[in-house]
This record gives sequence, structure tokens and C-alpha cells, in this order.
Amino acid sequence: MSIPVITLLVFISATFMNHSGVQGNDWKTTCVGEETELTCDHLDPATKNPEYFELVWSVSDSENPLDGTYISYCGKNPNKCSTYPLRQSRFAQRIRVRISSHGRIYVTQLWENDELSFSCQIFLRGNKRSLVTSVNLSSVSCLSLRIGQEINLSEASGENHISPETVYDKWWHIIQPNGGKTPIAYCNATLCSDILRPEFKTRMEINGTSLILKKVKLADKGLRLQCRILQNNKPLPLLYNVMVKNVSVNPTTDSNTSTRDIPTKTPTGINTSITEWERITSTASCIYATILSFLSLFGSVFNGY
Repeated sequence: MSIPVITLLVFISATFMNHSGVQGNDWKTTCVGEETELTCDHLDPATKNPEYFELVWSVSDSENPLDGTYISYCGKNPNKCSTYPLRQSRFAQRIRVRISSHGRIYVTQLWENDELSFSCQIFLRGNKRSLVTSVNLSSVSCLSLRIGQEINLSEASGENHISPETVYDKWWHIIQPNGGKTPIAYCNATLCSDILRPEFKTRMEINGTSLILKKVKLADKGLRLQCRILQNNKPLPLLYNVMVKNVSVNPTTDSNTSTRDIPTKTPTGINTSITEWERITSTASCIYATILSFLSLFGSVFNGY
């Protein structure tokens, strides 16, 4: 289905402006392989306007926000929509799209740590500006656990596949529902701090440079964590996300299923700035690590005598 040239130019311009200012707290979480319904907020009032013309859904990612592609089109009747083929698109292996009624679509993200922006644009005849609804989805590795289980979060998120030789420092955070971050642990390439939050000291531990969650509780449902790794000589960090989707009383068959066969795309465009708190704690953690190393060396020398 073709789109008029003027509409296409307006669409491209509006899309570029819309994706240029995405903020980290605007991102919603979705599990890899799970369908998410997306709706056009402005559609109902727009369809009551006799000048309503069409709507178009598009997608772009955080690394290349100006390089988007169409995924769905609805003409005068928003209940009759079609999808654009993604075979030639770089999103072909990253998403599945299913159309629904009244301009809604269902999208499924297929890669871990993939941050995609979806935009619905509504056009009115004679109006050079479109009405835009944007939804930003961040795909995470979701876990189904049982009460009392112990889980290696570094393995579940995939962050432990990064070679330690390339790691400058590493942060673990709990992601709050409002998008805020609570620091849990800090590591350099070889050594980690203790758990930084008192309420988790008895339930989390560091094993080597891996973060372990012990004695899973029902209250852990919805718990989301992020590992932020800054590599040597690279300005942007790697982000690895994991979320406890379900907690059950009985053992589950998929609790320990590896997600390493799921394609992983490491996002680098969202929340990449190092906060002042991280700078302060990073310095303190480095001092802490140095003291630990010194005490270990001193103990070895002392025992030698």
C-alpha cells in the first residue's frame, strides 16, 4: 500500500524529531519472546475528525534513532490495517509484528537487551504536523523461579560472557518501578565490593565477580536488576538486564533453563552517563579493593613467618 510523498516526508521528519530526545525513564520493560500490545493514544478523537486520513506505525532503535522502518499502515478505516514486510529490514530478526483492530498492533522482541522505540503517527488532511504516540520497549531476560531457589544473576543476564580482561568496572543496580537505580554492588576487573544495600546483605552475595540471589521469596516477583559494564578504552557502557517474572511454590521445569541461545544485542544509547554517586562509590570501591588486596598480601607474609 503506497503512502503519498508529502505524507512520507512529514512522517520521516516527525519520526526523526520524535526519537531524538528519548529519556531513560520512558522505557518500559518487556520479556524476550513475549507479545506486547501497542495502542495509538490519539486515534479515537482523530477518527471523529472528518479530516482524519491515515496512521502509520514505525520502529527504530536506541543506537540509530534516525534509521527507522515502517511496520504497519492503516488507511481511512483504522480497523483495516496491513503490515509491512520486514524481510529486507535489519529488524527482521529482532521483532515480530501482528496487527489488531482499531490501529493496535502486537509486537514481540526476540533479542535480549534490545531497546526499540515504536511510534504511531496519525495524519489529518491539510495538517502538516502528525499526532504521535511513542512507546519505548526494553527487552530483558525474564526468570521463572521457585521459593528458596538460588540463582546466579550474572549467568542469567549474560554479563559474565564479557571477558574480564576488557572490564574497567562493573555496577549492579536494582531498577525501581519509576526507572530509578539503586546500587547493589561494584566490581573492577577482578574484585567486587560487599553488597551495598543492608536489606539485601543476607539475600545476595558475590561469588568471584558474579552476583548471586539466594533464598528467592514470593516478594521477589517483579524484581529487576541491571549490570552496567564499562570496558577499557570504550566510552559507552554495556547494559545487561534481568527480571524475576514469576515465583512459584513448587519446582518448575524451566527455572534453570539457559537463555544463552537467545540472540543478545547490548544497548548503549540509554542511561549511559555516569552519575556523581557512581563516581564517588567507584572511587571508594577502588580504595576498598586496594585495601583488600593489601590485607591479603600482608596476611600471606605474616603467615610465612
